[in-house]
Amino acid sequence: MPEVAANATHATLVSWNKAQGDSIQAGESIADVETDKAVLELPVEQGGVVGKLLVANGTEVAVGEPIALVLAEGETLDDAQAPEPLASAAATPAAVPAAPPASPAPVAGVAPTVPAPASAQAPAAQSSSGGARIFSSPVARLLAKQHGIDLATVAGSGPKGRVTKHDVVQQVQAQDTTQDTQDMTPTAKALTGAVAVAAIEDDAPARVVRPNSMRRTIAKRLSQSKSEVPHFYLRARCQVDALLALRKEINAARETPVSINDFVVRAAAVALAQVPQMNVSWREDGVHEFERVDISVAVDTPNGLYTPIVRDAANKPVSRISAEIRELAKLARNSQLQPSQYQGGTFSVSNLGMFGVDEFDAIINPPQAAILAVGGVKAVALVKDGEVVVGRVMDVVLSIDHRAVDGAVGARYLAALRALIEHPLSMLV
Repeated sequence: MPEVAANATHATLVSWNKAQGDSIQAGESIADVETDKAVLELPVEQGGVVGKLLVANGTEVAVGEPIALVLAEGETLDDAQAPEPLASAAATPAAVPAAPPASPAPVAGVAPTVPAPASAQAPAAQSSSGGARIFSSPVARLLAKQHGIDLATVAGSGPKGRVTKHDVVQQVQAQDTTQDTQDMTPTAKALTGAVAVAAIEDDAPARVVRPNSMRRTIAKRLSQSKSEVPHFYLRARCQVDALLALRKEINAARETPVSINDFVVRAAAVALAQVPQMNVSWREDGVHEFERVDISVAVDTPNGLYTPIVRDAANKPVSRISAEIRELAKLARNSQLQPSQYQGGTFSVSNLGMFGVDEFDAIINPPQAAILAVGGVKAVALVKDGEVVVGRVMDVVLSIDHRAVDGAVGARYLAALRALIEHPLSMLV
């Protein structure tokens, strides 16, 4: 399994596009794999015959783990399999072939790890005690190094006793639990056990739903954002009678209508161009000031929340923005977004007004510095020229990263946004 997305450690094999025994050409897709945001094709780098499929559809696979054996011309499946028994080979270094075979079998477009010829296997980790070779996945070796774990002490659950990432994670958790328990007093240990039993006994019946890779990524990123990013919030109420009248006039001449959200995205982009100090991101090396406005638009799908990007939105008319959002939303709902269509973005817009939500506080999507939460349109009593009149308004909440943006800058941005929404012709010029 290659690293199909930046910094990915796992991917889910959705379906095989080839069966065992099929011929496959270099560059041809052998399978569809799912990242946290999209389903992508997985091409092989070298042609041949599909000798064996190693994982089933729907399986989550760590980066670097073997998923298939592709046989070169004239090669048999027996040639491609790891020598037996692998355990004894690990126990006796002399049993490991010193010279690699001439034609190792490629594994689904990447260098195979195991099972494969000894030369095609991922480099075996050497135990700290200088003993036998320990066969392990690249991710497992990296984790073990980060946590100071000797792979020789880890029981491998992979094929032929290979140490996987899961095995190392379990070892790390076991060490953490042991250390925590050793640090507790006997009374605390007893209380901890009693609380655990009570929690289990009092638990209501529940169905455990295993989160997909996208949901896990969302949970990780938003937890990190809420715990590490110092959020502060600015609120504004925008009168939208003029915007609704303009939208009605525009849609009367169009087959495909533009939405209120299309106008909001346009206004958010133009306001960023007017107040460029908001179009920034906090990074370790300093505040990044972006020259182009790329708006991430939150899209709800059956698989979770996607944030496809309207690039250079400040220089696109509402009609173009509307068409792009419509197309991106369609791709998102079908899990067909490419990484370039959702990675990046300098600012986010999240609209829950269509669900009847009046107002909400959104969590910043790092490394962006702000997100605009948009509520629904509602009729309220307004005072105009000393008289009470009925007007339609929309509440917005701006969540800001205080490390990169000060309150005064956020206030200027929100004032510019409000002016554009209340005088929509100005954003069309």
